[in-house]
Amino acid sequence: NFTLITVGSVISMLGNSLSGFAMSLLVLDYTGSTFYFALYMAVYMLPRIVMPVLSGPFLDRTSRRRAIYMLDFISSGLYALFAVILHTGWFNFGAFLVACFLIGTLDSVYQVAYESFYPLLISEGNYSKAYSVSSTLETMTMVMLPVSAIVYRWVGIVPLFIFDAVTFLAAAVLETQIRVDETQIQKCGAEDGN
Repeated sequence: NFTLITVGSVISMLGNSLSGFAMSLLVLDYTGSTFYFALYMAVYMLPRIVMPVLSGPFLDRTSRRRAIYMLDFISSGLYALFAVILHTGWFNFGAFLVACFLIGTLDSVYQVAYESFYPLLISEGNYSKAYSVSSTLETMTMVMLPVSAIVYRWVGIVPLFIFDAVTFLAAAVLETQIRVDETQIQKCGAEDGN
């Protein structure tokens, strides 16, 4: 279980790092405006402030495992859709902002689900090792930012979105194989009187 969630989350983080930075470059290329770039960044980051507060209570009452792989399946589909749309050459900044808000929302809900689910997958006595592995891998995915810029310049955004669609799909498939008893669902149901 620990290996599955770690590999799946690294694949997701890798894809997210690549596309997030490349999308900011796309905004600059299409609009040529630093104001639109700042607006994109604000819209992309806004869900990261709001959604953890809103999604936490919901995730306590549902399977975090299911939430994690469903969010990755949805992300995969969205990135595939973005690749198809941008391949046609169509770009609308308003629609792009909505898409960025949606991606930011999915990612922030995923982070809450992941961070609350991760401890359930670590065997007793291995918490410090597991969190060391996790933080090291998160730091390593940040190295992908300059790689993202180089790849974006060489091949454009469409191959990056296709790569993201594939990585999120692979992560989701891996995450469906995790088997763990999520006792918080029964506890929340008992507290609600169900």
